[in-house]
Amino acid sequence: MINLKIKFYLLIPVLLILLFVKYVHATNIYVNIESASVDEDGSEANPYHSIAATLEKASTEPENNRQIMIRSGDYKEELVLPDGAILVGESKDNVIIDRDNMEGAAITTGRNSIIENVTVRGGNYAVVIPANKRTTIRNCLIERSKRIGVWIKRGNNLTENEVDIKENGHRNK
Repeated sequence: MINLKIKFYLLIPVLLILLFVKYVHATNIYVNIESASVDEDGSEANPYHSIAATLEKASTEPENNRQIMIRSGDYKEELVLPDGAILVGESKDNVIIDRDNMEGAAITTGRNSIIENVTVRGGNYAVVIPANKRTTIRNCLIERSKRIGVWIKRGNNLTENEVDIKENGHRNK
């Protein structure tokens, strides 16, 4: 009986560790606008064709499990990131989130969002960071928004590294 009790107590930490690893480990959700796959499930073999569809899937995942891998392409979308979303482009030169000649924001971030390796272009605002929504932007080009490249609504909510912000605030004709 004591031997069984000891085994049970040893099993509990192992199960907790396994659950913790599953919870902490982010699952990648893939998007590729040029994919020929008709069975979109977010896997690398069957990626979604739009970032918005990928974000919809990500919003059903736990907050720490929302990493979106974006293949090269020109994505003409308006994105609202769920809390904890991580957008990772294949390359900032070849992944373009484009709101050129459109109103609104190209990207509105959620709490603890990360945007990495993409070009964000156009819209009234390229990136909007709402109040109390800490955001990290890394290795990105933010350009050609009509008003503001990165609009931080209130507070110091932005951490940036190797971000080029240019040609914002002009009116397109």
